Amino acid sequence: IMKAAAEHLTPVTLELGGKCPTFVDSSSDMYITANRIIANKAQNTGQQCISNDYVMCTRESHDKLVAALKTSIETFFGKDMQQSHDWGRIINTRHYDRLVKILEKTKGRCVFDAGRDRTTLYMGLVVLTDVTTDDATMEDEIFGPILP
Repeated sequence: IMKAAAEHLTPVTLELGGKCPTFVDSSSDMYITANRIIANKAQNTGQQCISNDYVMCTRESHDKLVAALKTSIETFFGKDMQQSHDWGRIINTRHYDRLVKILEKTKGRCVFDAGRDRTTLYMGLVVLTDVTTDDATMEDEIFGPILP
């Protein structure tokens, strides 16, 4: 694309996309880390190419991180995320349905699910654990509020 554009001196910006991993070491402060992960994932309801697409952590930090993520979500959005004025909606039904299919196909274990409502395009954060590299959540950019 860039080569073809260069022949005509056409300015081009390539967005290469991809998976944006987050790695959490066991020495991390789990609550600060969780707040940063959720703050990033929550921007535009996860519908941006710089959103963290998945989280890897050590076995030692797993349970502490999951607990901290749940606490961060409730701190940011309250007990009912759907009623939060700080939580957006999915851009359209096609995109919403694509995200639901990912959730239907995942073999990951759901440890947090803030619910869904297709009529309002609401999809709350979903946190999954025990996700393998061949899982549906790892095929492409998620581009939504699913956090394996």
